[in-house]
Amino acid sequence: MFNGLDIIESAIAELNNSPRPTYSGAQIFDVIHRALNSSMRVLLRADDSSGIIGEAIQALLNLHARMAVFSTKTPKQLASWFIKFHDGDTSGFFFLDPVEYRESLGEAGMAIVREWVGQQRHAVEQARQHEPAHSFISAEYVVIHLEQRFAVLDKDIDAIIAAHVRDGKVAAWYRDAAKALAEIGEYDLAITWASKGAHEFHDWQGIECAQCLIQLIRQRHPEQLREVARDLTYTHLRADFAGLYVDITPTHAARDAREEMLDALAERPLERAKFMERYLDDPAATLDYLEVNNVDDQSLREKVADQLLPLDPLRAICVYIDGIADMLVRADTRKYAPAARALRALRRRAKGTGSAEASAAVEAFILGLRAQYKNRPSMIRTFDKHELS
Repeated sequence: MFNGLDIIESAIAELNNSPRPTYSGAQIFDVIHRALNSSMRVLLRADDSSGIIGEAIQALLNLHARMAVFSTKTPKQLASWFIKFHDGDTSGFFFLDPVEYRESLGEAGMAIVREWVGQQRHAVEQARQHEPAHSFISAEYVVIHLEQRFAVLDKDIDAIIAAHVRDGKVAAWYRDAAKALAEIGEYDLAITWASKGAHEFHDWQGIECAQCLIQLIRQRHPEQLREVARDLTYTHLRADFAGLYVDITPTHAARDAREEMLDALAERPLERAKFMERYLDDPAATLDYLEVNNVDDQSLREKVADQLLPLDPLRAICVYIDGIADMLVRADTRKYAPAARALRALRRRAKGTGSAEASAAVEAFILGLRAQYKNRPSMIRTFDKHELS
């Protein structure tokens, strides 16, 4: 499938750049259209919308929207296909965007699609009278998506907010509204709605709103970015927002900014430790903090150990040893080879520090594992194969 996509992309590039292309735009679109329809039928049998087939179909959809202007189909025919895509067996896997088809559908084709969406909205509302509010009605997702995109197509601010924010109970809806408003150039309103979501919700979707807000501020009002980053740090208590605040603080004030952020993150030991790892420049103190506060994040501990290795090889090596020990707590033959490779690498790393104590710790650990898990013959054989004795 991906080889076919490469061929189509090459044909499009030739069409755009050559005075005498091999294939016309109409021919290329016809190939894309037939490939897309065929791929959707394959998808129904394979159930792989999130896998390789789904990825290929998404690429075809992008090409289909780009090349639809070359279609020999009438706007009515294209509108009929557009509707069928959302109303047949393949509905629910992917959504088309009327904004991307505005030229190829034209006013006549778009009017047909709008009328169908209106009918679907009425059908959904009728169904809702007999179904619980939380029940799954697949057509509703199609209707919501198309209503949102029509609002963007029309550049209707009120419709964009109503279609995206809905009842305002989900942070992601605020983010989606912000993105849609930015899409039509309403950046200040986009910032307002991203900020609402970032401050009213403290879950992961609220964090996504905050990230959206930062992106918008960076693009439109960079002079406000430092204060926004500071505000979001106190709102969400996250190391990445605190780090952004420090990064854009003038050099003369950076030390005070670091201290302020350390205080701000005191209630969240993991986030504070992440901040310390990047900004404190004292890996021993950061590792002490992780241990005292029982922060169970081996990946972070190893990042700190990377900084600590030249300063205190033995302590750093012990951190890596903990990670390998965790891999082997449960008997799992799939873990033995990765653990053995990690041990060989750790042995080389310890030797590279020049610390006899660090090397001795690794050798003692290997011997200890062999003794502790002597009843795991597969592990012992794997260790022997990797010369870990």
